[in-house]
Amino acid sequence: MKTDHNGFGLAIILMTHMCAAVAPCILVDHAGAQTSDRTIKIEALDGRNGKPITDAHLVVFAGSTVEKLREHSHHFDLRTDQNGNAELVLSSDSLKFVQVWVDGNTLCQSKSNSVSLSVEQALAKGLLAPNECGKLHISSAPGQLWVFARPATLREKMEW
Repeated sequence: MKTDHNGFGLAIILMTHMCAAVAPCILVDHAGAQTSDRTIKIEALDGRNGKPITDAHLVVFAGSTVEKLREHSHHFDLRTDQNGNAELVLSSDSLKFVQVWVDGNTLCQSKSNSVSLSVEQALAKGLLAPNECGKLHISSAPGQLWVFARPATLREKMEW
């Protein structure tokens, strides 16, 4: 290999060999980690009619306790697909509660800040967030969380 005046060619060769030697260590360390990936499928629906809320920005707050949840120290930005679905991957077992907000919409529950949703319940049985916008008949399924919202009124938008 031809090197330039500063010896960068040799540095690249050394770094390539160092990375090859370090990579197995990183893989072994990652495989031995104590956390497990916990994936929840979030489905955002219009609480009035059950139609999917597509291409929406979801803000998800998570915490180890309800108090930590309200501090908003852990948050995730997700986007729903054409079916209103988004995937939340929680890589830490310590995150026990979540709140899901549909950006630009109003959640179909009163006192939205006081509602905390159990990660364990969503994983084990499935979970439906409160829906005060309408009466929809949805069966829960393990690993799924349904959140209900509606378009915000002009007055609500002005209060933000």
